[in-house]
Amino acid sequence: NKNVNYAGFDTAKKFVEVEILFKAKENASSFDVSISDDFTLFDANGNKASGIGLPLEVSGVKGLVSGAIKTTVIAKSETPYFPLKVAFDSSNLKGELRLKISKFPSFEFLIE
Repeated sequence: NKNVNYAGFDTAKKFVEVEILFKAKENASSFDVSISDDFTLFDANGNKASGIGLPLEVSGVKGLVSGAIKTTVIAKSETPYFPLKVAFDSSNLKGELRLKISKFPSFEFLIE
């Protein structure tokens, strides 16, 4: 999701939400991730934005849980999927963006 606004944040800022669905393969190990340290968006000019929090919605109002958020992606055969949504302040980013998650290959997507 692009151009998202959150309660309590400047509406002139541009935020992007990225939904990620981790899927564990057989014999996969759990691993820890930090929202601010392990998730980064880059544009073609080298500008970057780290993850700033986890979006949430309560009674139709969008909010953002921010701070030093860490979670463990748990790999279990009975629950092989782990969903995660990360918010970025993309105000300084332009054009095509690339998402980098530590320990994973990067991939690209377009935000207009």
